[in-house]
Amino acid sequence: TAPVQGLSITSSTTLCPGTFEMKGYGSIYDEVAGGITIDSSDLTITCVNTKINGLLSSYGSTTGTGLYASEKNNITITGCSIDGFTTDLRFESSTNTTINNSEINLTSVTGDDIIIENLTGRSLSLQYGSKGRMYESSFTTSGINIDSFDHLLIRNSTFSTMSGLEAIKIYYSNNISMYHNTFSDIDNNYIYTLTSYNITLNTTVSGVAQGNSWDEFCDNTSLSMDDDNSDGWY
Repeated sequence: TAPVQGLSITSSTTLCPGTFEMKGYGSIYDEVAGGITIDSSDLTITCVNTKINGLLSSYGSTTGTGLYASEKNNITITGCSIDGFTTDLRFESSTNTTINNSEINLTSVTGDDIIIENLTGRSLSLQYGSKGRMYESSFTTSGINIDSFDHLLIRNSTFSTMSGLEAIKIYYSNNISMYHNTFSDIDNNYIYTLTSYNITLNTTVSGVAQGNSWDEFCDNTSLSMDDDNSDGWY
C-alpha cells in the first residue's frame, strides 16, 4: 500500500518502499485531509524502506500529524521513518501500543502498556498512562516529557547533545525506574521532576546493582557516586 495523503488504515498493512510527501492530519493552516490515520484496532503497520515526509503549509510552516490514532488498541508500528510534520506520530488514549525500529522525531503517545524500542528520535512525550515501558532509544537535541504516568521503565537509552533543555522531565508521575541509560553533553538538568514520587535511578538485575552512565561524573571531580562492581553504571 502506498502511504498517500489522507490514507485510512483499517487492517494490518505493509507500506511501499520509497519517499512519500504529504500535508499533516489536522493542519490548522490548510483545509486538507492530510496525513495517515489508523481507524481500527488490532493491526500492524510495517514499513519497508518507507519514508513519509511532511510538506510545508502555504504559510511555510509544518503541518499537522503524520500518523494519527485515537482510542485504538493493539497497534504496532515497525520500521517506519516519519519526519517534517508538526507532530510526526500521535497516539491518543491508545493501549498496547508498540513502536519499534522506527525513526520518528516528534512523538506524542497517551495510553497504557506502551513499548517503544530501537527508536531514533528527537522528542518524545508520554502522557496519562500506566504500566508503560519505554526502552532502547536514542534521543538528541531534546528528550522525554513524562506527564501523569504510573509505572514506567526507561532503559538502554541515550540522551545527548541537548542545549538549554532537560534530558528527562517528569510531571505528576509515580514509580519511574531508569537504568542502563547514557547521559552526555547536556548543559541543563539531566532529570527534572515535579510532584513525582518513587523515582529510581538504579535497580538490581540478576542480583547485580545497575545504574546509569553520567558524563558529569567524569568531568566534575566534585561529584562522586559509587560503582561497586566497576561496570560503568552508577
